[in-house]
Amino acid sequence: MKEHSFVLSDYSKKGRRGDLQVKKDFNWALKIIIILRRLDEVLSHIIDSWKSFDSPDGDIGFFQGVSIPAQRSLNAIRASFRELQRDQRKLFVLKSFYTDFSRAVSHIPF
Repeated sequence: MKEHSFVLSDYSKKGRRGDLQVKKDFNWALKIIIILRRLDEVLSHIIDSWKSFDSPDGDIGFFQGVSIPAQRSLNAIRASFRELQRDQRKLFVLKSFYTDFSRAVSHIPF
C-alpha cells in the first residue's frame, strides 16, 4: 500500500529517535494483530454457529409457522448476522494492513 512506503521512507530519514519510534510502532502493530486475530476467532465462532442454526436442517426449523412478529424478529436477527459478516471482512482488511506493516517495519535495519 502507498501508506507503507510513505511511512517507511519517513522512518528511514530519522536517526536514533526514529529507531525508537519504529520499534514502538512495530510493537503496537503486533499487539493490534493479536487483538484482531482474537476478535476474528470470536466472530468466526459466532457466525459459524448462526449458519448452523439457520441452515435448512438447522434448529431454526423449530420456528416455522411462528407469528409474523416472530418472523420479523428472525429477519432482524439475520440482518444483524449479515452485518457481523461485513464487520468480520473489515477486521480481515485491518489485520492484513497491520500484518503487512509489521513485516515491512521488521525489515528496517537498526
